[in-house]
Amino acid sequence: MLPAPGPLETIDPEDDPLRGLPYRAIRKLGAGGMGDVYLVEHRQLGRQCVAKILHAHLAGNPQIADRVRLAAQALGRIHHPHIVSIIGAGSTSDERPFIIMEQLRGHTLEDELAKCGQLPVRTALEYTCQLLRALAATHAIGIIHRNVKPGKLFLCDEGPGRPGTLKVLDFGIARVMPEVSPLAPQPLVVSTDAGTVVGTPEYISPEAATAKPLDQRADLYAAGLVLYRMVAGRGPFDHAPTEAKLLTAQANEEPAPPSRFAREPVPPEVDDAILRALRKSPDERFQTADEMRAELERLLSVLPESSRRRSRPPHEAEESEPELQREAHVKAELDIDELAAAGLPVRRKMSNMWLFFAAAVITATATAAIVALLVGAR
Repeated sequence: MLPAPGPLETIDPEDDPLRGLPYRAIRKLGAGGMGDVYLVEHRQLGRQCVAKILHAHLAGNPQIADRVRLAAQALGRIHHPHIVSIIGAGSTSDERPFIIMEQLRGHTLEDELAKCGQLPVRTALEYTCQLLRALAATHAIGIIHRNVKPGKLFLCDEGPGRPGTLKVLDFGIARVMPEVSPLAPQPLVVSTDAGTVVGTPEYISPEAATAKPLDQRADLYAAGLVLYRMVAGRGPFDHAPTEAKLLTAQANEEPAPPSRFAREPVPPEVDDAILRALRKSPDERFQTADEMRAELERLLSVLPESSRRRSRPPHEAEESEPELQREAHVKAELDIDELAAAGLPVRRKMSNMWLFFAAAVITATATAAIVALLVGAR
């Protein structure tokens, strides 16, 4: 979805994977495990879009082709401001399925968090409300996304200082609940996930982590994990060293409140809402996306406007802060993060007064030692 910065090599017409079709490939934007992404243009209308084309070596796999079909139908049946729009779908001359989607300008939430570390509470709640509106629309027609995570959430550019519109991407591992709505797409011809774990371990629900049946509440658990990551700067189980232990933690371990890790204050009610979304039993979570969104919107209505202020990346400090003090502050925060990850109670912040006091003690001690050496030398 992201046009890469700088000039990119233009596709030779002879190498155009869409030759003979209404669209022509302009340049390749990237590649993933299942396909290539191209900036394309409608040959007659001149409209630029984005095409995702399945890799040639996967084109003969009927299960993968069926997943592309499901993703296209899922996007095609949902018209929502917080879900990427699909424009068309088909197959290339060499039988590679493709999807044509709107061109988005901006970056993913994953990129935003990599840059900022974490987001202000108000901004995080606003993004999550947008996500929940999208999930409500998908659940209404019997689709479970199953891969809600920052890398699948796109923030459209809307100018400096303005939180971008969030759009959900990629329904490649979606699951269909045909009993929910007659608008539901046709389920996969052959289910590929019976008894297997499907999803990203950092954002997978307890029921998915243990390969149990799931419903739309699995997406709400993932939305809670995304919100946790935005306000805390980390996931609740980042201390798990392996994928297997991470899945075990998702299934069995109670998460610490996100306020334990956040650099800025997290109101107790926000802690409570996030932890409710992360309950192990689906029956104890929010039951619908609309219910969860209503609670987050209530919290937004009582948050001070100042909570929108953008957090500084962890490595940044105020320009007026002395260099020695800045290094001490950063080192203290790193130590605190390690203690918090171990579940030990800590005080997250040290006031300037105590920093100056510590510096004065160190200076006095060093001065006394120097004087003693000089006296001894005489």
